[in-house]
Amino acid sequence: MTKKLFGMLVLLILCSTGYAQSSKEFFDRAMIKYRLEDYAGAIQDYNEGIDFARINQYPANKKNQANPLYDKTLAAAYLKRGLCKIKLKDKKGACIDINKAADMGDRKAYKEKEKYCDK
Repeated sequence: MTKKLFGMLVLLILCSTGYAQSSKEFFDRAMIKYRLEDYAGAIQDYNEGIDFARINQYPANKKNQANPLYDKTLAAAYLKRGLCKIKLKDKKGACIDINKAADMGDRKAYKEKEKYCDK
């Protein structure tokens, strides 16, 4: 119970600071929601963070350049969004995200892919 209360307090603080300024803020908030078992809310934040990163942090002219931080951050977001979808029994959607994370080089995604998607 105290973990949930602490998480709710952190979430309240994050939400009250205004609009997110980076995809990391969306991803951090999504992780808190995941821990609070608010999987639908976490997916929404992962969606916004991924979109924010694509539009604001990594414009089209930079996407083709080697940028390990871009790949690592987004791959982790896709994987975590996929795990949220697993919790919500959306295996097809989850496997799309997990496969994308694996294609981007996330090592944890390969294990999750074997566990959930290669059956």
